[in-house]
Amino acid sequence: MRYVKAILELILTMGCILLVDDDNDIICSFKSILEDEGYLVYTANDAEEAIKITRDNEVQLAIMDYVLPRTRGDKLAETLMTINRKLKIIFVSGHLEMFEAINKLDCGICGAFLKPVNPEILLTRVRSLDVDLLHAEQFLYSYMVPVKE
Repeated sequence: MRYVKAILELILTMGCILLVDDDNDIICSFKSILEDEGYLVYTANDAEEAIKITRDNEVQLAIMDYVLPRTRGDKLAETLMTINRKLKIIFVSGHLEMFEAINKLDCGICGAFLKPVNPEILLTRVRSLDVDLLHAEQFLYSYMVPVKE
């Protein structure tokens, strides 16, 4: 039981990335790329899911589409920032209007990319933001070392 507790505590304290897009192909593509690099990734197809994930998890970075069902990315960014002031945000969109809107935001916008996004350029930006990696050896080490109670 101590080992399970150690693993759960590690998961809860690790940073993670939230992907928000209503296009499942983009979600799957970005998630695969980021997980291959060792990141813990959550996904959401709309603002409600994104808000719930941000409330329930220690999200460090949100990569989100600017145009979402029933809302815009700038409005969602403001909401997520009220939940987590340290959250970093990267917008990805096919709409040029995104750039004008995000320049007006006073929150943690760390980048904006037009679709289609080159995966290497996105990864370079994510790496530069010092988002914690979730490597398998961290799980293995936690499993092998008993937790002091």
